[in-house]
Amino acid sequence: MGHMLLPFRLGLGGPIGSGHQFFPWIHIGDLAGILTHALEANHVHGVLNGVAPSSATNAEFAQTLG
Repeated sequence: MGHMLLPFRLGLGGPIGSGHQFFPWIHIGDLAGILTHALEANHVHGVLNGVAPSSATNAEFAQTLG
């Protein structure tokens, strides 16, 4: 995220396309925790989904950044 903030604050960022498409995001720390748990827990099998607690469109995400 840090790398994305500067361009947005300089007015160079914005939604991609119509902005109506949903933008999947997750914090790197949360993703690392999911992967660590999956590797260390013997009872975890199959597909794991790592997602944010709420969804945002690309336009909403871009507006939040700046």
